[in-house]
Amino acid sequence: MKIRDVEYNKALMNDIIAGLDLDIDDQSYIEVTDKGLDAANIIYGGKEFDEYYQSLHQQFIVASRGKPTLFVKPAEAYLLYKQPDNTNVAVHLKLADLKWEVIEKKKKQGTPIKYQLLKCEKDYMKEKKEYYNMD
Repeated sequence: MKIRDVEYNKALMNDIIAGLDLDIDDQSYIEVTDKGLDAANIIYGGKEFDEYYQSLHQQFIVASRGKPTLFVKPAEAYLLYKQPDNTNVAVHLKLADLKWEVIEKKKKQGTPIKYQLLKCEKDYMKEKKEYYNMD
């Protein structure tokens, strides 16, 4: 299941990057998830009031399909995510003094990416639907 989720998120990110015509590649940017950001914060002291961390962490608090992903390089970053209505979103961030600031937000309707359910998940959903539709 983990591989399926990673592949799903990669397909979402590819659609967002292509749909918004962003110049993001694996060579120029480091891909960071919310867990990776939390781990980096802990590794570097885990300060409770770390403005660098807080200003990035708050960007991850969005309703999305898949996981929001941060693409970062020195002093610049993009947070990419797909809204539940399949709108692609790119939040462009720049490092200013002690925190990351939003300098631009792009939105454009994206392509729906189907999330492949496992057989056991499909069976569960079918049984749940049948159970709640009983009169």
